[in-house]
Amino acid sequence: MLKEELKKERKRRLIAFWVSFFLPGVGQLTRKRIGSGLFFILVTVLSLLFLKRIWKGWSPAVISLFIGYSLLWVLNLLDAYKGPVYHKPPCRRACPADIDVPGYTELIRRDRYSEALELIALKAPLPGVLGYVCLAPCEEKCSRTGMEGSVLIRHLKLKAAVKGELTFEVTQQKKHHRVAVIGSGPAGLTAAHYLAEKGYKVTIFERQEKLGGMLRYGIPSYRLPREMLDLEIDRITKDRIEVKTGVKIGEDISYAELEKNFDAVIAAPGDALSRMLNLEGIDLKGVHYALEFLEKANRGEKVPIGEKVVVIGGGNVAVDCAKTSLRLGARSVKMVALETRDLSSPDRLPASDREIEEVEEEGVEILGSLGPRKIVGENGRVKALETIKCTRVYDEKGRFAPQFDDKAETPVIEADSIIIAIGQKPDISFLPEDVRFLKNFKTTRKGLFFVPGSLMVAEAIGRGRKAAEQVDRYFKSPLRRFLDQLFSFELYIKPARLGRPEPADPAAVRKENPEERIKDFRTIEKPLSDEEAKNEARRCLQCPFRFRV
Repeated sequence: MLKEELKKERKRRLIAFWVSFFLPGVGQLTRKRIGSGLFFILVTVLSLLFLKRIWKGWSPAVISLFIGYSLLWVLNLLDAYKGPVYHKPPCRRACPADIDVPGYTELIRRDRYSEALELIALKAPLPGVLGYVCLAPCEEKCSRTGMEGSVLIRHLKLKAAVKGELTFEVTQQKKHHRVAVIGSGPAGLTAAHYLAEKGYKVTIFERQEKLGGMLRYGIPSYRLPREMLDLEIDRITKDRIEVKTGVKIGEDISYAELEKNFDAVIAAPGDALSRMLNLEGIDLKGVHYALEFLEKANRGEKVPIGEKVVVIGGGNVAVDCAKTSLRLGARSVKMVALETRDLSSPDRLPASDREIEEVEEEGVEILGSLGPRKIVGENGRVKALETIKCTRVYDEKGRFAPQFDDKAETPVIEADSIIIAIGQKPDISFLPEDVRFLKNFKTTRKGLFFVPGSLMVAEAIGRGRKAAEQVDRYFKSPLRRFLDQLFSFELYIKPARLGRPEPADPAAVRKENPEERIKDFRTIEKPLSDEEAKNEARRCLQCPFRFRV
């Protein structure tokens, strides 16, 4: 499997390193890197011959030659161990989690799904979650986009998660340091996973009764099946991480107790609070805030919303609120957003194209370039929403600075319920009041690391992994950190051959019928078939190996 290959690769690199330590360039030859090896051998021989020719005792020139050759000798060692470096392709540069897209795509092409899953998990331990919910910024940058269309990168990841097998081993070499992770969303789970992998004793504290954070209580099951979420959470935590659910920091246990009992703390609360809206009528019955509404729906609680629902907001969370409302029985759902429905405009809706397409397929009407003026009530309940024309969302510098036209005629929209979905923020009330947030997830509090929330699951996973790396560095000496960096390497999955790129259309994404899927919370998208996945993997241009640096 891939982990065994990683061990073998490290051994081969160490052999090349020590051979080149004594015989510069020969280590490269053991790795069949003829050009690089011959270069260092030739330079070494010529340097020795030149030194012999000019040697008349120590002099500034001889000392300069020794210094120059010493630097070249060090470069020879680095080259022997590191090997060739390939540029990051556009898809990987766009991935917030830094996943090796061409690598796992090539493994899928070879029907090696489990190894593809392992390769993804080197950077992201929740591959199935990403396969379902990632916004796939990688696909926007795919080199195939300018041809017939992007490779379906997200769907390939999902196929690997569905068909492959993956197990996280329990690390035998345990460290004595204890780390607390507050929050079990994608960032918290990821940070806990990588710290456990390094041998730290990790405990997750979660205020809800189940792990998952926004993955479980914020994302509806039609986007992320709970079976996949439970599978991946269990894989991360089983026999590796201590879990304490139903524990709210600041109430059930103080932060001071955490500091006393743990050597480091990672706070990854996620953006779990809805942003408030100061609007006339906001306290009327029938007004809901997005995250609270989604949490109740995801728990299976009955949420009385009536037949007519208006969602204020234009992001992916607003789209989820609109879709969920339909599945809870609403007959008419409208989205009111400051941004325009014109997706080519700088003021376009912030929701992804895929989400906008799906919500409109299901019959939701998007009313762009409108803002809420006031909520009209009757007998203490919501009756309608008065709107106002939005003429601009962002200023010349790209800052959020909406402008409105009071005189323009705008609709008054009847509503039984109004859902406010204008953004989220983290709950950091449990942290000490004097704490300040620094770069690289550090804070002014010793041993405390803070992971900002993100609306992109891939970005949250990337941040969780980097926070875990910072905690690991926190416990190591500068010399150990330097050596770790020096002897790190990338395992490249090289294609057998690179033929001429042939035109090939992307596979058709299969979805449940809109009229049927709104009746319940069934998963909307279906995974690719084996043949579709293999054909899609063949479409990858393997950019790193076409453009080598």
